[in-house]
Amino acid sequence: MSAKAFEALSKSSESELSPQTAHSQDKSDKENNEKIVAARKNLIRFGSLAVLAFVVWLFATIAWFSSNRTTTAGGMSVTTSDMPFEIAAKGDTIRNSDVFDSLCTDYAEGAAMYVTDSESVTQTYYKTSSTIDKIKLRFDLIEDDPETLNINEDNNKSIGPGSCGVLELYVIPKKDGSVSANIEMNVVGYVNVEVDETVVDEVTNEETTTTVKKLMKVSELTTLNSGLTQEEIDNIKQAEKFLQGHIMFFNEENTVTTAAVTAVNGTTTTATVAYSYRSPCINRTTVYNGTDLTANTPYYKPIYWMWPNTLGQIAVKDNSAKRRVGTPVVEETTVMQTESGPTDKGLVLQYMKENKTDVFKNLENVAALTEQQTTGKTDEEISALINSTIDTRIDNASDEENFRKLSTGYNSADSDIGTMIDYFVIEVTVTSGT
Repeated sequence: MSAKAFEALSKSSESELSPQTAHSQDKSDKENNEKIVAARKNLIRFGSLAVLAFVVWLFATIAWFSSNRTTTAGGMSVTTSDMPFEIAAKGDTIRNSDVFDSLCTDYAEGAAMYVTDSESVTQTYYKTSSTIDKIKLRFDLIEDDPETLNINEDNNKSIGPGSCGVLELYVIPKKDGSVSANIEMNVVGYVNVEVDETVVDEVTNEETTTTVKKLMKVSELTTLNSGLTQEEIDNIKQAEKFLQGHIMFFNEENTVTTAAVTAVNGTTTTATVAYSYRSPCINRTTVYNGTDLTANTPYYKPIYWMWPNTLGQIAVKDNSAKRRVGTPVVEETTVMQTESGPTDKGLVLQYMKENKTDVFKNLENVAALTEQQTTGKTDEEISALINSTIDTRIDNASDEENFRKLSTGYNSADSDIGTMIDYFVIEVTVTSGT
């Protein structure tokens, strides 16, 4: 499937708003909703074939992730010796290391550390040290699972909507006791741009200039170094923001598959529990707190990530209206807050509200305010009304119209990611919490 075909398929879910009678509006809404359902079904149907092939074309050079433990504070660099721990990675694979190395030349494989586990097997870790403050993360390939798009599988070299994975970090304390570490995840996008490259012949001393494609970090694009217009650059930067908004991070993977359910008559039965993760990192940060740790011993800290394939996997509180397709990202519940704090679903909906400009494209279309709602209001008042209207749609995502508007905005953002971003890296920054 070509980029244009994918874009057309995504845009087929968008609806145009025009003045209509109540009857014609209802009819139009029904027709538009049918188009959305049909388009989404096509995306899902071809998810493991056509769409995946499209994503392979886009992300064929995707590198694995990086861990960066250097930070700045008040203009001063926090050095390795100041840290009460080291960070390590373990695994047999670094994804497309050659491409990654060409872009991020200051990342090392890490200093080898050998640890004998409880079964007398020697495990190799690659860690930071007094001279290495940036390392590449590793992973072990897992068995192929055709039901998922986990990129740690041998047959999945690409990333796109529906993909998931885990960043496997190890914290190694330098001395016995407690360790606190702050962890921040950042998604960095790259695009292929055409640049002129001049080569001088060593014999004739003649210069030959050819046009080549070069991956450039989105944040570093200018009209001079990329040959792109400012409008094109602005659109690409917004696509990177969509990518950052659509990739979500979590502290835990759900391993519970059944739960006890007590009926009104007191009968207790078991029900299937199907959701992917727990404890979302809504601001792309998390912490590691360890106590009674032993020096020079690796302690596992996984960070799970997912690029949800559909809006329903994130926003639907319960699937009684059958809006959701696919496994929910977190446990579905209508309870947003408990005495101990917000539920995972409450946190995810809060994330969508606080990051709506990075989750949905065309907020004006998602809100779909009427002329009566906007007449006589200032731009500031209209902007506030758009925000509050979308928040209400998110809180009531199972409603047919709300679901349609939110899905259109979410799918359109995915389309922009697919047509504008060629490569990305997830950087993990780790700093001491004490």
